[in-house]
Amino acid sequence: MGISGRAKLAIAGGSTAAVLVAAVVLLTGGDKQPPTKPAAALGDLSFSSAAVSTTPSVASSSAATTSSSASSSSSKATSSSRKPGAPAPKPAMPAPTSHPVDIPVPPPPHPPEVPNCTPTLAGDNAPKGDVKSALLAAAGKQYWTNASNPPLVAIDPPPDVPPPATPQLGGKAVITVPPALMQAIAWQESGWQSAIKACDGGLGTMQIMDPTAKWMNQRFGTSYDYKTLAGNTAIGAEYLQWLIAYFGENNFGYHYDITDPDLLTAVIVGYNAGPGAVVFANGHTVASKYANNVRALMSSQPWG
Repeated sequence: MGISGRAKLAIAGGSTAAVLVAAVVLLTGGDKQPPTKPAAALGDLSFSSAAVSTTPSVASSSAATTSSSASSSSSKATSSSRKPGAPAPKPAMPAPTSHPVDIPVPPPPHPPEVPNCTPTLAGDNAPKGDVKSALLAAAGKQYWTNASNPPLVAIDPPPDVPPPATPQLGGKAVITVPPALMQAIAWQESGWQSAIKACDGGLGTMQIMDPTAKWMNQRFGTSYDYKTLAGNTAIGAEYLQWLIAYFGENNFGYHYDITDPDLLTAVIVGYNAGPGAVVFANGHTVASKYANNVRALMSSQPWG
């Protein structure tokens, strides 16, 4: 989003403990090790090897997956020996491709930092329980439902048929944000502080900036106020869903499975640095330090 992410100092006000957490967590993209917790499942992924930055921890939540409403999409890996009643394997995600994309994108996330600036509080931070509820509600909402030109899903051919040069498109993609991803980005950005204002102008739990809020509201036909907890988390979720659609359409052949490690990394890097900062090489997405931090937070879940 206009993800501010660069406040590195403690803020005046609030309890000493909250200030200490803010000083460590706030948008540093740091590499300090968190306490160890069992990895929360996100599809079949495990992110236990990445370095992470921070503390606290919240009850694990089930990971939402991104799916397709095109029921005609068929799996690329079917087998006649599969046991009756066993779930059909998911269609394989294609390797990401890199090529120029000429569609409008949100404003750049980060303006130049202000030297010797200290982050401030624009009011009182909401209780962590309220922040968690807002994050989960925003993550589960399908913002593309009523938006113009929603993402469409590729209809995969049968396994024995070569893929067409131009994908055949079916119904609308059904896109939500996995709870662990939503919570981890919010923790990396703000330490779940709803009133924090960073030196580059990013505000609140998801560190939203005014130009990004306006862009997302226009794209999705919404009117969220990023200065409120509910509006801030909603715009953050809109941006994540926009990134899933953007990369899914343009780099993953109209596939939107956010449990795919390469799409997941692209979305995280894009949230922090903008879609233009995402790099694909050798059939994979190049992870940034920020992406490694967020993926590790998804496993350790150090919120309280």
